[in-house]
Amino acid sequence: MQSFRLLKSQSSGKNYRDHGFSTKFWSWQGNWLMLFFIGFSIVSWSQEVVTLTASLDNTIYSENDNSNGIGSHIFAGRTNQGNLRRALVQFDLSSIPSDAVITNAVLRLRGNRQGPNEVNIHRVTTMWGEGTSNATGEEGGGAAPTANDATWNFSIYDTDSWTNAGGDFVAAPSATGDISNGTTSVFNGPNILADVIAWNNGSSDNFGWIIIGEENANNTA
Repeated sequence: MQSFRLLKSQSSGKNYRDHGFSTKFWSWQGNWLMLFFIGFSIVSWSQEVVTLTASLDNTIYSENDNSNGIGSHIFAGRTNQGNLRRALVQFDLSSIPSDAVITNAVLRLRGNRQGPNEVNIHRVTTMWGEGTSNATGEEGGGAAPTANDATWNFSIYDTDSWTNAGGDFVAAPSATGDISNGTTSVFNGPNILADVIAWNNGSSDNFGWIIIGEENANNTA
């Protein structure tokens, strides 16, 4: 498989959330693309920089209703069997005043082992969940969903369905970029900024982003 895999730190029994920056490490093993989720930062008018970690994350799998709510990795792309993986992330903005003047918002991803691979960041339009599913091994196949998990067919298992299987999101990406071996890719620009401003001032519901890799060819996930 070639799915983006997110690896949480295992050192000292802690994760990097304890140090005020992201715990998320996206990685491939073998021919898998490795992405390090460096962080999501917001700059306000006073030049204060706020770095946030994901409050929710999950992976959905096209061939079944598996999920990976509390697993160590998240995935995005297409496997060598032609199955799709999509990653969901959401950030809690409650620490930012609703009237803050946000001047920039940045999402950083670092690649390793394979690339360049295109990644699209889309704003999600339906509430989704993270349950207690926990895939074993390399986690590429996911695990049976538990209550509140997002899956390919359910935004919240097993009570609320997506309107569109594979997730409900704005068709136009908020950001697009390539992830390459050993480099940090920055996703920002007017659409990422607009998403964050709307979430923060309440003009749009904050359901986070869905991360979609290259899905038109096998071995790109």
